[in-house]
Amino acid sequence: MRPTLSLFDDPKADAVAVPSALLAGIERRGRRVLALVNSPSARLVASGRLREVLEKPEETHETVSKLALASGGEGRSALEAGADGIVYRILGASPAHTTPMQYGGHFLEEDRGVLAAWDGAEVVVLVADLLEPYLDFCADLPGATFAWLAPVPVAEVRAIRPGPLAANAPEADTLLVALP
Repeated sequence: MRPTLSLFDDPKADAVAVPSALLAGIERRGRRVLALVNSPSARLVASGRLREVLEKPEETHETVSKLALASGGEGRSALEAGADGIVYRILGASPAHTTPMQYGGHFLEEDRGVLAAWDGAEVVVLVADLLEPYLDFCADLPGATFAWLAPVPVAEVRAIRPGPLAANAPEADTLLVALP
């Protein structure tokens, strides 16, 4: 039976991803508990500030770098607090949020730096964009497992990413459950 990773507190899953602020309240019940950490682009999308930051190119690099430090620190703190690993949530790597040049130029290397700082930890790189995600950009980011939410065939992703894959598809190595 293949393992299951849930993006909510599912008692039947082998592993659950929860926001790092909620780690202390999660009962393990024999499951691995992974901290859900937002990437800089995901932080900007969540705050509604992505467009504003991208419209000020002279400030974009500094803002994204600060957010990358925050993401990296959040992950380190979660690991120190007992998280078994990290699910690094990338949101904004799609035409709905950025152009390929904007994502690649402002966020991709910051994501790579954050992930490299957690070397040795179990890391799942999750591309959370639902429509037309830039999987080809993100596929070579460091992480033990690569996961995505969009309805993209596993075979298509296997062609660009070696190693374990997590998706809501029977061909994936790990079943990714995103909605209760």
